[in-house]
Amino acid sequence: MTEQEMINYLKDNDLSNLIRTGEPAEVTPPAAREIMAVRTVRLPTSVYDELLKVAEEQQIGTSVLMRQIIEQWVAARQAPYKAEAVVPVAELVEFLNRTARPAA
Repeated sequence: MTEQEMINYLKDNDLSNLIRTGEPAEVTPPAAREIMAVRTVRLPTSVYDELLKVAEEQQIGTSVLMRQIIEQWVAARQAPYKAEAVVPVAELVEFLNRTARPAA
C-alpha cells in the first residue's frame, strides 16, 4: 500500500470501532538512531522553489532532501581526500585558480 493509498483509506473509513475495541500492540523501538535537531532555515524563494521541484521529482519531502544535501556536504568535509568524495565544480575551479602557476 502506497502512502497516498493509506491516506485515502484513513480518510474514507471510520476507524473509531477498531480503535475502541482494539488491543494494545507491543511496539519494538527502532534501532538506536541519532537524535535529530530541528532548525529553521531562511532561504530565498527561488532556492526553496528549486528544492520543492527536486523533492517532487524524487518523491521525497523537502526536509528529507535538505537533510540529504547537508549530510552529503558534511561527509565531504569530513573526508575531503577520499576518492569517492563529491567535489562541486565551483570548488575545483576555485582551487585551480588559486594554485595555478603563471605562464612562463
